Amino acid sequence: MGIRKFYAFIEPYRSYSFLAMFLLISTIFFDLTIPRIIQEIIDQGVIPRNSSVVLRYTLLMLGFTVISALLTIGNTFLSVRVAQGFGADIRSSIYKKIGCVC
Repeated sequence: MGIRKFYAFIEPYRSYSFLAMFLLISTIFFDLTIPRIIQEIIDQGVIPRNSSVVLRYTLLMLGFTVISALLTIGNTFLSVRVAQGFGADIRSSIYKKIGCVC
């Protein structure tokens, strides 16, 4: 079975797939900003002993972590939905093709 035959099964889940990919890229963005925020905490807060900067960046980092977690949950939900639907559609198609073996 060629890859082109799979496109018919993927098509109903195209929007979910693109949304899952967007959520994944967004998650990566937020995850990669955390080390930069830690750098700013050390450079602008810890070394000069400025506790307000430490608190501000810590809350920002906490917010980014929560956003990243929510995006990851959404990505997982959509990815599982696409995978389960795709698999069910292929199984149904194969079952119809070979017929009932009762």
